[in-house]
Amino acid sequence: MRQKTIDRIVNIVKRKNPNLIIITDDVYGTFVEGFRSLMADLRRNIIGVYSFSKYFGATGWRLGVVAIHQDNIYDRMVADSRRRAQPHLRACRCHSRPGWCCSPSPTPRTPTSA
Repeated sequence: MRQKTIDRIVNIVKRKNPNLIIITDDVYGTFVEGFRSLMADLRRNIIGVYSFSKYFGATGWRLGVVAIHQDNIYDRMVADSRRRAQPHLRACRCHSRPGWCCSPSPTPRTPTSA
């Protein structure tokens, strides 16, 4: 990828959409002289995919890794979504499974005598 393109992507993420999730497939990076993954510039937003089978010439193997940086947007996004869901999860009593509700606005049930 040309540096101009990388700079444009970095600019979009930093200025317009800091929560953008980008998946990079760096499988052929080891064959490109001077290769630099987009993970180097946007470590918080990248999910990196790499396959060992190409590098080792192991046709048919499906061995690789998926990587994210320790400081990433995904952990924060999951934590934020849990905080937003907490009031709903506490109020829901319509199913036997804790925290499960098919109703968008549950009304707590009161026990009935049989």
